[in-house]
Amino acid sequence: MAYHHLKTEALFLKKSQQKEADFLFTLYTKEFGKIKVIGKAIRKANSKLQLASQLFYLAEVEFIEGKVGKILTDALLLEKFDFIYQNEEKFLTALEIANKIDQAFPLEQKDEKMWQLLLKTICSLEKAENQFAKDKAYPFFLEGLQNCLGCSLED
Repeated sequence: MAYHHLKTEALFLKKSQQKEADFLFTLYTKEFGKIKVIGKAIRKANSKLQLASQLFYLAEVEFIEGKVGKILTDALLLEKFDFIYQNEEKFLTALEIANKIDQAFPLEQKDEKMWQLLLKTICSLEKAENQFAKDKAYPFFLEGLQNCLGCSLED
């Protein structure tokens, strides 16, 4: 069976432990929209994927379509948003944004406007004054999301 290697820019939105050393990631990608990929043995100390596969990191990812789903084969860090991790309010806001995307978008539905909105929102959240993270970045994101979807959202 021939595997196709696919490559795209992606933002890591969610992760959950699978088996002993694997993670299941939800990514929002430039080329494919929202996808789920398995990071095999990523929790092992010598994993080359560990550095670039943190929540809210922007990376160039490569994956293959395996028998049980998409498998992450490479991740090159493009930008890490460290200030999101250093502030609880920013981190919780980023998690809310990730949850909204996960709820609102089906898998593999490319949306260039959503990709741009997500990047702009995460960048503004990263740079926002701590006390304004939730007050400005989240409403900006919700308004953009409503425009992308063409409907109103329940909070």
